[in-house]
Amino acid sequence: MKKVLYSTTALAAAGLLALSPADAQAAEKVKLGLGGFYIWMMGAGDSDAEAHKGNAPLNMVGDSEVYFRGNTTLDNGIRVDVIVQLESDQVNGGIIDESYIKVGNLKQWGEFRLGSTKQAHFLFRATGPHVSAISNATNFAQSHQYVPSTTPLKGPATFFNHAGAADRMSLVYVTPNLNGVQGGISFTPGQANSDVPPATDGENATDTEVLSLGGNYKGKFGDASVAVSGGWTGVSGDKDAESTTTQFGAQVGFAGFSIGGHWAKREDDGDGTALDVEGFMTGVGYKTGPWNIALTWLNTKDDVSMNAGEVEHNQYTLGMTYSLGAGVLVGASIFQVDFQDEMMVTDLGADNAVGGDDANADTTTGGNDNEGWGALVGIRVNF
Repeated sequence: MKKVLYSTTALAAAGLLALSPADAQAAEKVKLGLGGFYIWMMGAGDSDAEAHKGNAPLNMVGDSEVYFRGNTTLDNGIRVDVIVQLESDQVNGGIIDESYIKVGNLKQWGEFRLGSTKQAHFLFRATGPHVSAISNATNFAQSHQYVPSTTPLKGPATFFNHAGAADRMSLVYVTPNLNGVQGGISFTPGQANSDVPPATDGENATDTEVLSLGGNYKGKFGDASVAVSGGWTGVSGDKDAESTTTQFGAQVGFAGFSIGGHWAKREDDGDGTALDVEGFMTGVGYKTGPWNIALTWLNTKDDVSMNAGEVEHNQYTLGMTYSLGAGVLVGASIFQVDFQDEMMVTDLGADNAVGGDDANADTTTGGNDNEGWGALVGIRVNF
């Protein structure tokens, strides 16, 4: 990892040195523009959990972000972008989501992203078709907002959607696009996301270094489109949290129809606290005019250390949106979720010296199995 980091640092230094004082004086200052979105959804659901069976109350969720973006191009052709994303809904209370700059020339030698942003493997992943504007098709964590349930229905299986999506202080390099092939590498020294330097090299159990590689190919063959991707991520530092993640994805499209999927697997390389997780998402979709419809299946399997088995989570979503124009979308979706938790066995005593049976009988606890359904409608406004 260190050799790669030194090479990346040297490349970053070489690129930044290309910005001479004369160029900086000649270029126009960056002026920020305003953009963003607001999503409002209302949904109802039901669960097999005894406390909520037969109860389908309405719930409402809002999600909004405000983008501040601007760029300038220096006399030597290098472009500099500034991107700041503000979580503007009431729940998050005005938290900055992403905040980074881009420096480079993607047509010649590539681009650097410096600041709080996503890891390289997440930037280039190809996934199955899904309706994400007004839907929770790719996010287990949202199910509990509409399906009344205990924690197991929400599940620990949020890994698949979120691995690499978290914004952390990182150095990212993105290559030029060469005949449809593009890739990148990123280094994240710790999990802090502020102007306070993170703990590194295992100084803190929660501050781990992350090296991430990702790439994809996107091309067209007549009326058909093809996208394939791959990625690898290594987490090091505190030995309890060391892990590696591998992922692959692909999508093909023709005449408005598309089909594809994405697979990812995290393997624990330390003392077991990272947990092995494997997941996939597959879908089929159709777009025509203002209409977009997709059917998706999302699955993850977690090895949970406190249990004797495995936790599996399945979610099936049918969603659609309709564009009213001017950045306004309306839509609806229905989904079904299924949580399967293998039994947990607790050994309460040693074997009886005479009979060979346990002096204290072992207990077998039934898994936290649960399933439910939900439906929602909503509106998204892009500005």
